[in-house]
Amino acid sequence: MEKAPAYSGTVVALHVNTGVTDRSGSLVPKAIEFIEAGASGLSQYREEIHERRNRSRKEFMSIGDPLAESPVANRRTWSGASIEDHTYISRKLGVPVLTSDTGLNLVVEGIPHFSILPAESQLFFPERQGTQARLTVCGPNHPCAYPGLRVAERERRPQLAAAYQQVANARYGVIGLVGSPGRIEVGDRVELILPKYMYSKEMLSRLLRTR
Repeated sequence: MEKAPAYSGTVVALHVNTGVTDRSGSLVPKAIEFIEAGASGLSQYREEIHERRNRSRKEFMSIGDPLAESPVANRRTWSGASIEDHTYISRKLGVPVLTSDTGLNLVVEGIPHFSILPAESQLFFPERQGTQARLTVCGPNHPCAYPGLRVAERERRPQLAAAYQQVANARYGVIGLVGSPGRIEVGDRVELILPKYMYSKEMLSRLLRTR
């Protein structure tokens, strides 16, 4: 039986939303030292729910269609990216982009190509008191306007807001669900296990060539 490919990295930042909005209307993220991952998501995270209104359906359904507002399964109870992605965006924009600008729940260092991890990838964290947090990747995260607005306001360069969204495309990490409950702390080692369909050398090389 072929062994699952594994990579490892380190948790360098954790964030939750405070429920407070800034002048741009964005929820202000708060840096924390640990977070509890439960069946319904991450503690203190505003998307700790099993269902959400399917806003994306509005893009291809007629106005007034009741299905456009029907509840659907939530594929996003956490979000994460790599410090390498933050560094790439900073370099392209020519200004610092902080992990607090993006406010993503999880920021790791040392895992290559984090923003293009395939669905069903698994992130394992250290075992604590009989539990081991495991996060499952469901798909890519898409950049919203708020991080760019934060950067533009801090640098006093309004044009950076639009530039941020262009540069951050395909570099804004991933979203997913909690696979197993447990505690995640800053400084934790995190192990990535790719899904079985990525085991072949051909598929792995294709992933690595994407960058």
